[in-house]
Amino acid sequence: MGVVTAARVPLVYLNLPKSGSTTVQNHLLFIAEGRYAERPEAIHQHAGLRRSREDDDATHALIGRQLAAGAVVFTFVRDPGRRLYACFNEKIVQTGRHSFLAIRHELERDWGLRFPPAGEAMPLAQWRETFARFVTFVEANVAGDTAIRQIGRASCRERVSSPV
Repeated sequence: MGVVTAARVPLVYLNLPKSGSTTVQNHLLFIAEGRYAERPEAIHQHAGLRRSREDDDATHALIGRQLAAGAVVFTFVRDPGRRLYACFNEKIVQTGRHSFLAIRHELERDWGLRFPPAGEAMPLAQWRETFARFVTFVEANVAGDTAIRQIGRASCRERVSSPV
């Protein structure tokens, strides 16, 4: 989780992964600058938006000022089951540029998730078993019972609680 905003608009988006953030951030850019990103998927690095995960004082000060001035704070949520399944497929099973390879390796090593070699399809029974193990891991992670960090535990609010 993180916060996304634009300097020119009093909107603060609480970004929940796997809840339409690419679409929302593109619309936020349009509101702020009157245009969408040339490549929608590149919005997560677009310079027209400011993000709390950027570790610079100017961004955190901007967010703090917007919060203090009463900016509209919003988010979107997605059906938790669909969000969990999308995360499993797009971040764990797939091994592309945006996947969580380090977490996948830890899940294989410590949680017994099994994936076929690259290029091979996963049989349905193995898919079900692997997803069930992933669900067990997520339950333990949410409860704080894993070595893997919890997404969204560090609150942006802590970093911007006193406006500059």
